[in-house]
Amino acid sequence: MKRNIANVVVGLPIETIFDYLIPDELVNRIKVGCRVWVPFREKRKVGYIVGLNAFSSFKKIKWVISLIDEEPIFDKDYLRFLKNFNTYYSCSLGEAIETSLPIGLKSGMNVLLNKPIAYENEKNNSSIKLIQDFSGKKKWEIFFKEILDCLRVKGAVIFLVPEVLYIPFVLNKLKDAGVKDVVAVFNRKLSPNRQAIEWQKVKNGVVNIAIGTRSAIFAPFKNLKLIIIDEEDSPSYKQQQMPFYHARDVALMRAKLNRINLILASPTPSIEIYHLVKKNRFKFLFLKDEKQLAPIKVIDMARFSYENRKRNQIISLPLEIRMRKILQDAGKVIIFINRKGFSNIVRCKKCNLTLKCSRCNASLTYHFDKKKLLCRFCNYQIEPLLLCPNCNASYMRYSVMGTETLESEASRLFPDKKVRRLDKETGIIKDKFDILISTQMILKSYNLIFADLIGVVAIDSALNRLDFRAAEKTFSLLIKLSQLAKQEIIVQTHNPKHYSILSAAEKDFPHFYKKELRERRSLGFPPFRHFIFIMVRGKRLEAVKNFSFSLHETLKRLNKSKDIEIYEPLADIPDKLRGSFRWQILIKGKIIKKTNQLIKNGLRLQGKKSGIIVVVNVDI
Repeated sequence: MKRNIANVVVGLPIETIFDYLIPDELVNRIKVGCRVWVPFREKRKVGYIVGLNAFSSFKKIKWVISLIDEEPIFDKDYLRFLKNFNTYYSCSLGEAIETSLPIGLKSGMNVLLNKPIAYENEKNNSSIKLIQDFSGKKKWEIFFKEILDCLRVKGAVIFLVPEVLYIPFVLNKLKDAGVKDVVAVFNRKLSPNRQAIEWQKVKNGVVNIAIGTRSAIFAPFKNLKLIIIDEEDSPSYKQQQMPFYHARDVALMRAKLNRINLILASPTPSIEIYHLVKKNRFKFLFLKDEKQLAPIKVIDMARFSYENRKRNQIISLPLEIRMRKILQDAGKVIIFINRKGFSNIVRCKKCNLTLKCSRCNASLTYHFDKKKLLCRFCNYQIEPLLLCPNCNASYMRYSVMGTETLESEASRLFPDKKVRRLDKETGIIKDKFDILISTQMILKSYNLIFADLIGVVAIDSALNRLDFRAAEKTFSLLIKLSQLAKQEIIVQTHNPKHYSILSAAEKDFPHFYKKELRERRSLGFPPFRHFIFIMVRGKRLEAVKNFSFSLHETLKRLNKSKDIEIYEPLADIPDKLRGSFRWQILIKGKIIKKTNQLIKNGLRLQGKKSGIIVVVNVDI
């Protein structure tokens, strides 16, 4: 029977699979997994063939314009994986396909594809392992053994790293270990042409190893047998735009579907993964090496609050005394703070007006070196104001410290020492330092910077965030910083008895995970429930707010399950970003498939509204 109907999806948030007539000259050439040019809404668009049929239920059908690929860009197994992906992350199949592709292929770039190689469909004795390694060295022995074993049987490997800066380090490590295979590098910062070339290497079987950031999880290996995810707890593995996938969870999905070995590694495993270990879902390898973790001393800032007010210092007296001793002995000091800039809040003392970005409604940060007030979200900038724009008062107060404030304070206290700053503005430090003021940038490279003493200031701002992962992130941060300290870490806090800080100080991992899991279970937080945000945005505040509440009522009316909780809409933080107002609806659900189906039904019933954009963020 002549199958001259192509079932096509496009890379838009549209659930529909469209039917197109295949011209006679293409009937024997078009296959499932090929790209085609199709007419779509008066335009020409790239479509992806997900099925072929002899009949269509539609009366008026347009024709396929032309065929882009002589060989499929994805096979049936990979399509099955993408269908799982689109179901889990509440996106369309077309969006799932385009998420897996380099930018050039999404825009119709031609690539030369070989005929697919036939591999024996062996039943792998697949396994999932979690490695907890304090030293960051022992895990590599396991990585290399697993990689070499995989390559011996002609298997392929995906190696994920959280940051681009890690890629050269991993390439050198593999070379030193005797892995001579050609490697493909996946990184969205590469040019579209380079991305397509690297993808093509994998698709054509030229390489058996792909290394990269989160997008590398989609490397289209036919013979994939091993996935390694280093620093699996890194937030960098979470995509921050639709579809909001998490590379670690996508790896679990691929591993389960295709019986692939998976290795996860981190000195501080994520709560979700640790929970699965406790449920005996994974093998757990604890590579103990406590010599790599420096002792942590906690300073109760409440005890020194009067002294600090009197001296007007950011650096407490105990930390300053310890710094002087280290520096006298020609040692190095790192002061960690997770805020850039000189001041994070600029406020009028008279009328209390806080200067905010007009596009994002977020507080502007004063950068001393640029003499500018900058928005951290959209790079909006203005000159520092001498007069309040609201009441014309002559004094604007600059409060809450940042890296530049600390740099200035350290230079004042130690004028004869070389003080340097490390954040996104400065980039990697190349010259020597006595005192280094740093943000999270210090943890975003394998070429780690070590110091005799690390002082941690303003840790309470991280702990007190409106984020259910705040305790987990604080604990992880302190443990990872303790890997960089040769002698000691000093933590300044007003909350010295908090279990995340105490557990880190005592190196008591079981206590922290037990306490955190107990807290989350009692509150119905992940990993015991899925958190899904429906995010509504638009240029008009009233329209965004009305749509959010209307959608909320629709969802409440449709919900028949006790396992799904739907919370009232709230303004996002910030409530305005790049000129668009943002509101969100939080949904808690036990079963992801059932929860996503409710959301899809609700959005379908609610319908679309001009000027309103709705996206769904699964597993925030």
